[in-house]
Amino acid sequence: MLETVYSYTKSQEKVVEKLVGDDQVMINHVVLAKGDALPEHYSDSNVYRLLYRGC
Repeated sequence: MLETVYSYTKSQEKVVEKLVGDDQVMINHVVLAKGDALPEHYSDSNVYRLLYRGC
C-alpha cells in the first residue's frame, strides 16, 4: 500500500487550504473561529464535510 502524508496548518485562526486536488477528489482543510461559517456556494459534485472539533 502506498501512503502519502499531507501536512496542514495547525492554527486557531481562520485557514482554508487545499490538501488534495485532482479529477476524482478535492480535499480542503478548513479552520473557522466560533460563530464563523463558510459562504454558501453551489457545486456540481458531491461534497462531504468532516467535523474534527466544534462547540
